[in-house]
Amino acid sequence: MNRVLFVLGIAWIAVVLWGTPARAAASSDRADLALEAYRRGEYPQAAQLWQDSLREEGPSETPSARHGILCYNIGNALYRQGKAMQAIAWYQAGLRHLPRNADLRANLGFARGELGLPPAEGDGLLDTLAAWLGRWTPAEARWIALLGVGILAAGLLLEALRGGALGRRAAWAGGIVCLLLLGPWLQKAWAPDMETMMVVAERGAAGRSEPRADARSLAQLEPTEAVYPKDTWQDWTKVQTREGVTVWVLSDKLLSTWR
Repeated sequence: MNRVLFVLGIAWIAVVLWGTPARAAASSDRADLALEAYRRGEYPQAAQLWQDSLREEGPSETPSARHGILCYNIGNALYRQGKAMQAIAWYQAGLRHLPRNADLRANLGFARGELGLPPAEGDGLLDTLAAWLGRWTPAEARWIALLGVGILAAGLLLEALRGGALGRRAAWAGGIVCLLLLGPWLQKAWAPDMETMMVVAERGAAGRSEPRADARSLAQLEPTEAVYPKDTWQDWTKVQTREGVTVWVLSDKLLSTWR
């Protein structure tokens, strides 16, 4: 009876993991015009056309390769204009859609290094694990988790059919592999994709108690720090830091990384 309930539980996990495929982005003539402008060295025009193309398609709630490429192109055009901090924000936005893209990560690292900023990812064991967990889109994480569930089911089936030490080892090995492969999906479930903004002021930004310049400063936001937008008022944006502090920041010191 317990084994039947366990198998039913695995089936339920498989149903939960099954997701809706990301919608396909429509092609845009503006993107082609932007590429031509970029090749001519007209970087401001190229950046504007790519942004118009992205705006035309609207924000994508699920990762889209086309959105990622557009963000990457915009970042390149801004970097060519000497706007490295804004380029970093666009590269970061692109990684949401293309988390394992080598060119995106290389350009992001180069731009951060040029500004004297530390690498986006640490080199410790936990940092490496967190980086691996984050290098998958939600859809990919679900498929990886389904693979883990399948391996566990195969191990349990072998134990049920053969029994003995071999069956037990297969079941235990399947359980360990399943836990490892469930990691990316669990990370997405516990830390859902939320709208974020990045501090693009090279000296950071003051987080104030009210939307006015003479209000009390509650926090100093660091360059490239990620925050969560909550509200806007005139030239100010209300954001929440990752530590849970809610402050007001001048809107021109922030750039959305949710594209």
